[in-house]
Parts: sequence; structure tokens; C-alpha cells
Amino acid sequence: MGTNTIMTVVGIAATVLLGGGTIYFAVRYSRKVGIAYVEDSCLALIDDITQGIGDLEIRFRNSAVSQNIVLLKGFIVNTGNRDISPSMVEKPLRLVLPEGFEWLDCQITDRVKDLNVEVAEVAGERITFSFGLLKAHEYFRFDALATVPSDDSDASKAPSEAPNMRLRQGLELDYRIADMHNLQRLRLRGLRMGNSLLPRISDAISRPSVRNMLRLYSAMFSPFWLGIALTLAGIGIYFISPSINSKHIAYELVGPNNQRIVIRARVKSDEIELHNREGFRKTMSTKEFDDLQKTTVLLPSDERGVIVMSSLYCGLGTLVLIAWGIRFVRTRKYRHILRLSQS
Repeated sequence: MGTNTIMTVVGIAATVLLGGGTIYFAVRYSRKVGIAYVEDSCLALIDDITQGIGDLEIRFRNSAVSQNIVLLKGFIVNTGNRDISPSMVEKPLRLVLPEGFEWLDCQITDRVKDLNVEVAEVAGERITFSFGLLKAHEYFRFDALATVPSDDSDASKAPSEAPNMRLRQGLELDYRIADMHNLQRLRLRGLRMGNSLLPRISDAISRPSVRNMLRLYSAMFSPFWLGIALTLAGIGIYFISPSINSKHIAYELVGPNNQRIVIRARVKSDEIELHNREGFRKTMSTKEFDDLQKTTVLLPSDERGVIVMSSLYCGLGTLVLIAWGIRFVRTRKYRHILRLSQS
């Protein structure tokens, strides 16, 4: 089988698989409901705002705020292609915290025009939202205040996580909505940054720091650049590999049925093994090999291993780029819904 034939078969197979997969997921999820929780910010009020200013005090309902008070700002977005009607909601959307945490208050701070939404309940570890018809690509924004229990970890160990990090990790969203297939959890900062490498490069140059360098390093290995690197590596393996278009020494001799065959020779222990692609295989001593009536010929190298390796890298790179492309499209959708391009 020639190189062109193999590459054609690989290309057709990849097209069928990717095309079939795209059609399958498009049909399966075209009528599904999707919701996204987008975190705007999660602040430990004392640690993140008043740290270093000893005389500054934050009060809530006439009481001083402790170190374990966290302010959470976020969005709930209908990211699907269908409207969510009240009849589809069996269990309303809730923000649920682990045992020991407690929600203090929650307010709706922004909403799309004509959307009827309210905080139905703030009780203990859960906040319940109630909304009417939530159309596709509509959203509302909320601010919530919570207390985080003290971490009783051993003082001799490494410092415990900040209250806002513990709240972020413990937060769950509980719901029961008809035709719901997923709930995305995103960060607003990530949506603003997008997937471009240029902002990270700019930050690393204008404000050199370990943090910015690490962010640049992580951006360089984001799915987009990883997919590009894998694809280029696959192309490079094929065109740069020394085995491509190279020649190898082989031998032409009389086979078992008195027909002329071309074989390759390789050393195996203290003997020489003769073999070819047609299944001929024979082991003999070096003296027997020298006594053979044979003619030296040049054969093209076996490119199958290089082609397989190149195809694997290119295929993996393509899959990574497809995954990145899906995420990029979603990012653009969220930016449009939340009007981030205007902020």
C-alpha cells in the first residue's frame, strides 16, 4: 500500500469520524437546556479588602464583619437554545454550601429587561432563586454574603486555605429542570481574558513577576497552543524524519519455490535472520549467509511507522483544537450575553 493511499484512507476515516460525531452531538443536544454559573468575584472581606489597614472596619447589620465573611458575586445564564418555563422546573435552582457554612443575605443586582426573578429563600446553607420565563441567552446577577466556619487544622501544618477559596470549592448548585443536560461553571475573569496569548505576554513584559510569568507559561500550554504544537509535530515527523525517502540495503535471491524474492537481513543473537513483508523468514549462520547466491539491491525504507506516528500526532492535535474551538465559541457566546465587550 503506497503512502498516498494510506494518507487518503486516514483522511477519509478522520472526516467520517469527526463529521459523524459533530452530527451526533448536534442532534442530541440541539433541544437540550443549558445553564451556566459564572463567578464574578469571591472576596473574603477582611483578607481581600481591609488587609493592612488596621483601623478600617466593615459592618453588616450593625455588627462588625469577621474574617470569615465572604462576598460572592455571580451570574446565572441560560446558555441553551430553549427557554426555561416555570412548568419545566420541578426543583428551583439553589446555591448550596457544606454543613457549617451559612448564607447571610442575597440580592438580585442585575437582570435582563422583563425577567421576573427574585431570591425566594435564604436559609442556612442554601439560597433559592425563583424566576419566571428565562429565555435563551438571558441572565440575572446576584450578590450573596456567607459566613465560613473556622478551619481547625493543626497550627503546625501549612496555613489553611482562605475563606473565599473554601467557599468556592464547597459551593454546589442544586436543581431539577426538564431536559437539562449540563451546568457550566465559569469565571468571569477567564471570559474577559479569552484564550489569547497576547494579554499574558503583555502582562509579563510590562509587569514582570513570578505570577505573571507562571500565567504566561500556563497560557502557552493552553489547549489552542498545545493543539497547534501537536499538529506541527506530526507534520514535522513526516517531513523531517530521516527514514522518509531514504534507502536501505536488501538482497535479491532465489526463494523456496525457485522464484526471485527480495529480503532484508538483520542480526539476531549470533545468527542472521532473513525476512520480507510477504512472510518469508529464515535464520542462518553468517557462513551460510555469505555462501548464498544473492544480489544487493536498494529498497525504500518502511514509512508505515512514520506515517502512523505522524497521523497520531496530527489527529490528537486536531481533537485538541476542536475542543478548544468549542470552548472558544462558548466564550464568545458568554461575552455577547453578558455584554463583556462593553465593559
